[in-house]
Amino acid sequence: MKQETLRVVLAQRPIVWTDPEANLRLMAEDVRTATEEGAHLVVFPEVMLTGFNLKVAQSARPWRGPELERLRALAQEHQIAIASSAFVWDDEAQPTHYYNRAYIALPDGSLYAQDKRHLFSMAGEDRLLTPGEGYDIVTYRGWRIRLITCYDLRFPVWCRNRTHTDGSLDYDLLLVVANWPRPRITAWRTLLQARAIENVAYVIGVNRIGSDPFGTDYSGESLAYDYLGSPLIEAEPYADQLLSATLEPEPLAAFRQKFPVWRDSDSFTLHS
Repeated sequence: MKQETLRVVLAQRPIVWTDPEANLRLMAEDVRTATEEGAHLVVFPEVMLTGFNLKVAQSARPWRGPELERLRALAQEHQIAIASSAFVWDDEAQPTHYYNRAYIALPDGSLYAQDKRHLFSMAGEDRLLTPGEGYDIVTYRGWRIRLITCYDLRFPVWCRNRTHTDGSLDYDLLLVVANWPRPRITAWRTLLQARAIENVAYVIGVNRIGSDPFGTDYSGESLAYDYLGSPLIEAEPYADQLLSATLEPEPLAAFRQKFPVWRDSDSFTLHS
């Protein structure tokens, strides 16, 4: 498939605590707005349906359940891709394993998933959820897209843009959905930029704003970087806003041809 211009809307929003219906209404409004603006993809923060409520018996939704099906239908109706994450379980009859699952719903009705690999142990996420195994690449409008979730950003080996035998790279765009607290926001900004530079790829990070019932403060500061690590768009701290970034394939391809730094990288095997 020919790679086309990709217009991405970053939805920097607060989250209504453990209220999927209210959050779905907000997401639907933003999807409509993004479509009217000619966007191809809208990206929301991590766990946009519920917030980071680790009482997973309350906050987890069935994968392919009504909430995710509504988002899939929205993507089809408006012919736009939608990305976020959700606490989910796979077996609707008997939830035994819970996941923090990043997803992207495409206009053709397909729904792709990537479970969070690195669970945030300082908050006990690792005791309640099952970590992801492996990853998939989503192809959309000719772009190869990889999804990661929040804490995954801190682990460069996991985020590595691996090389195929034909010399091509795994992905062109790394999407990061997050609930990243304000006290550690310098790491957020720095690591997003570093991942763009080291992987020679566009990187988009979307973070929530506001606070949760535990007093955790989120300033947003959502960002899009190009493959050089130069900022394309940057949200204001605490601003409840939609931002738009336009990603062009030709400059990325030209730079990769001119500066194929990954050819000199170290090979490795990733063990779980």
